[in-house]
Amino acid sequence: MALINNEERYIEAVKELYPEGSFFEKQFADKESDLSNLARAQAKNLYDFRIELNKLWKEARLETCTEDTIADYERVYSGKTNPHLSLEERKANLKLVSNQSLQIDWQLINNYINEEYKANILSVDEKIMPAFFGDSRCGQKRIYDYRAFSLLIISLTIEEINLIDKIENYINQFLLANKIIFFKIINNINKE
Repeated sequence: MALINNEERYIEAVKELYPEGSFFEKQFADKESDLSNLARAQAKNLYDFRIELNKLWKEARLETCTEDTIADYERVYSGKTNPHLSLEERKANLKLVSNQSLQIDWQLINNYINEEYKANILSVDEKIMPAFFGDSRCGQKRIYDYRAFSLLIISLTIEEINLIDKIENYINQFLLANKIIFFKIINNINKE
């Protein structure tokens, strides 16, 4: 169901979900009946949910994000925030960031965790998995687009297994939210 701009139309849509019959018709004819009140409450919840979902959808895209989330986009994409610039200037700056600057320097991360946690990244295997959420069409116009999730398998060795949480937290801060990360711990059993 697309976002209806009138809450009254949601009430009518909710009423259509109830079974047909004279009992329900009488209940809905009385504006103060329990079922009428329930339908109004359900319609209000649905309407409010759809408005919040629409806001969330806009915030999830750089092109339509607002002041609420632009600082997060800046932090992830460029590593610094520019609160002194206007929203449009901040978006324009982020669009100029090349894909190469978004590449993660795994060697630098490996050097740090090797020094701090006595761990070593053996390999990083990235697999792309497109995931579809509510892919709907009205005629030829797509209502919602797909979002791609990326599966990341990081194989590493670690001397002190109790430090794995700290390593995971450290690595997670460099990855975008669409990364699904699995850590594969490989330790040598035969130590001399």
